[in-house]
Amino acid sequence: MGPPNENGASDTKLSVSAEIARVAFKPPPFWRNNVEIYFSQIESQILISGISHEETKFHYVVDILEADILSYVSDLVRCRPNDNPNTQLKIRLITQLADSESVRLGNLLSDMQLGDKKPSQLLHEMQDLSLGKIEECVMRMLWFQRLPLQPSKSYPLAQTNLRVSHSQLIKSQKYMV
Repeated sequence: MGPPNENGASDTKLSVSAEIARVAFKPPPFWRNNVEIYFSQIESQILISGISHEETKFHYVVDILEADILSYVSDLVRCRPNDNPNTQLKIRLITQLADSESVRLGNLLSDMQLGDKKPSQLLHEMQDLSLGKIEECVMRMLWFQRLPLQPSKSYPLAQTNLRVSHSQLIKSQKYMV
């Protein structure tokens, strides 16, 4: 500030400098069971934190990887790529750890069970495994087969949308003669 004038105010204008504040960022633990969703989540957190450099993103991800996961990308860690290091790391981890399309479809066709889940949770998991490659009518049939009751006998499949909840199907059976 300059010297005060006769009114006691300074003639010098204050200059305001913009400072970039870094938002604290701590990546979540690595999800080996769902690598694609993990990277979607971490990319959202990185965006919110204002991190835009590929190299910085790369180092954040490497920092949280455990030894057994690092073994899949050890060459990238030892000799970091100059071009898009985070993208290369992400692609490698997804390629190495994510289930292939055939494994996912195999799980959908044979391994999916209702168990302790709500029917809507089972449906969501089935849709996730299908990767959008199974027609709705086939998905509906697979979903109905996994429900504990056989609602298909009392509730016509042709009129049922996958969004219909299992509880609605049970209610409809109570009123059937």
